[in-house]
Amino acid sequence: MTTDIAALIEQASDLTASVIAAVGDDQWERPSPCQRFDVERLVKHVIGATRWFAAIPERHIDPAEETIELRVPSPETVYRDAVAAGRRAWADPALLDEVYTFAWGQMSGQTAAEWMLLEALVHGWDIAASTDQPYDPDPALVTAATEVVERLDEAVLRADGMFGPPVEVPADASAFDRLLGLLGRDPAAGTANC
Repeated sequence: MTTDIAALIEQASDLTASVIAAVGDDQWERPSPCQRFDVERLVKHVIGATRWFAAIPERHIDPAEETIELRVPSPETVYRDAVAAGRRAWADPALLDEVYTFAWGQMSGQTAAEWMLLEALVHGWDIAASTDQPYDPDPALVTAATEVVERLDEAVLRADGMFGPPVEVPADASAFDRLLGLLGRDPAAGTANC
C-alpha cells in the first residue's frame, strides 16, 4: 500500500481498536447508531470488513461475520489481528493499481483501501457513541477521509448497506461532525442512517 493510505488506515484502526478495547462487559448488547446492529454485531461487522479487505489480493473473500469469535483472546486482539493481516496482504503497493472483480462489480485496490479507511474511522465512532466513549480523530485523518467521500460516486456511497443519506449538522460543526453528517450520522443525537 502507498504510505499515505496505509498510514491513514493504521491511524483509524488504532483509534477504533482502543474504542473496542474499552467496551464494557455490560455494553455488548447495547444498540448502535446503525439500527441493524447492536455493539457486538457492529464490532463483528468491522472485523469482517477488515478481514474482507485483507483477503482481496488473494481473491478469496469470505465475510462470514457471524462466525467471528470476539472473546478469544479479546475483541481488541481479534480486530488488531485482522488489521495486521490487511497490512501484510497489501504490502506490495502495486496491488492498489489492480482491479478486482466481485459479484457486484469491479473495484481498484486504491478504492478498496479508501473504503477500509472509512469503515475503520466511521464505525469506530459508531462503537464509541454506543458505549459513551470519547472519539477524537486527528484532523489530518478527518480531512483525508472527507476527500475520499467527496471523490466517491454518490450512488455507490448510498447503495443499500453502505452509508445512509446525509444528515444536516450545524454550520459551525467540527470537520469530523461534518464528515459524520455526510455519511448519514447525527453526531448530536448519536444516531445514523445506515
